[in-house]
Amino acid sequence: MLRTGDTSSTVVHWFLCTTDVGPNECGARKILAADVADQPNTFFADFTCLEHSQHLVSLSCLKAADRCLAKHREWSYYASLATCSNVCRSLCKAIFDAWAQRHGYRSAKDECRQLWPKASSGRWSGCDKPEHRFLQTGMDKLAPIMMDVLSKSLDNDKKHSCVEIDELQIEESKAFSAKMGRWRKRAKGCFSDNLWWVTVGIMNACRGPLTHLQNFLQKPVDHRDQGEHWGHVARLSTGKAADISRDFNDVWPRLVSTGILEEDCGDPELDADAQFARNMASLVCRLLYGVGMLFFNVQCSEFWFLGFPCFHFQPSYHPVTG
Repeated sequence: MLRTGDTSSTVVHWFLCTTDVGPNECGARKILAADVADQPNTFFADFTCLEHSQHLVSLSCLKAADRCLAKHREWSYYASLATCSNVCRSLCKAIFDAWAQRHGYRSAKDECRQLWPKASSGRWSGCDKPEHRFLQTGMDKLAPIMMDVLSKSLDNDKKHSCVEIDELQIEESKAFSAKMGRWRKRAKGCFSDNLWWVTVGIMNACRGPLTHLQNFLQKPVDHRDQGEHWGHVARLSTGKAADISRDFNDVWPRLVSTGILEEDCGDPELDADAQFARNMASLVCRLLYGVGMLFFNVQCSEFWFLGFPCFHFQPSYHPVTG
């Protein structure tokens, strides 16, 4: 309530709207703003949800990777990641048995006991879970096992294709078998392609700052340790944003130090793939910096508008210029 004099007062109505940036949500914001535009003593402020923003940054990086791969490989990145993770889920028992036979039961229990995570469209930053699982098992161990398991699976599909089944289920069974057969053939090609594994490593490393932000936003606030009013926004404004900013700065040095970006070896085909991987990593990193800073700096101005100190992401390292 604003005091305008000794004997009068003015009530101010303040509406805050926080959504993601889908077309329907943005349209709803405009409608709400238009509805209250002519109302006296009324303010309307709309904000973009920070938790949804990092999914849109991840989506931009996924699209950039697919544009790069369009003329270099038959597979696209996100579709191949989702296909391979679903195939691993469907063959989890066979993978566990093959792993135990090759590397021992204890190793199979540590690496293959849990069900393989899926890549869910819409929650684009969730790609880090299947990526991390693939990188954890590693190409050297998982690829040979998957080649054997998929070869046996495809052979079994051919053997059982002539088995009589219930007429009521024949169409559904044929469609499912055909789909799984296509997925397994695509997965077999990806698992045997070194560039696919390199791309998984690049995308997982580039998504590190967004994963850090996502985990922070989803972590419940412990009021006993941080006080009643120290929520996520307050913590971002008083130091946490600087930690995430340092993660953005460390993406490219981390890629270089891990050896994911291979050097030329003299083989024309392998050298072409290595150069392609370096170019794609540079593009994705630059897009991560640009789009990431765009979203987060917009959030900074919104937090400042609400009365919190303003913070900005300012990467000090550039993947091309250094």
